[in-house]
Amino acid sequence: MDSMQLDPDTLSIAIARCYSMKNRHQDVMPYDRNRVLLRSGKDDYINASRVEDLSPYCPAIIATQAPLLGTAADFWLMIYEQKVSVVVMLVSEQELDKVAAALAPTGSFFLPVLCLGPR
Repeated sequence: MDSMQLDPDTLSIAIARCYSMKNRHQDVMPYDRNRVLLRSGKDDYINASRVEDLSPYCPAIIATQAPLLGTAADFWLMIYEQKVSVVVMLVSEQELDKVAAALAPTGSFFLPVLCLGPR
């Protein structure tokens, strides 16, 4: 962020830039130190964080909220820019239809997998 030094565990980008409309859940926001930055688009904000230092053998992992209708383009831009090859999304049954509509408005490539075990 410009030339200003930030505490690595702050949420200043997410809060200061007033991106509440881009966060599905207002109480879960990325830290500055591991936030994924969009390289193109209107701005660089997406509610996504790199999960780091798990193991040298572990593939790169990005944790993010399911996109909203207004953030689906940013979600797919992040997938493209970060060269993501696998997306695993955990979504409650209550939000499944909303998330499906944001990800694939035509429903053409959305395949839900339901949990059949204990919740």
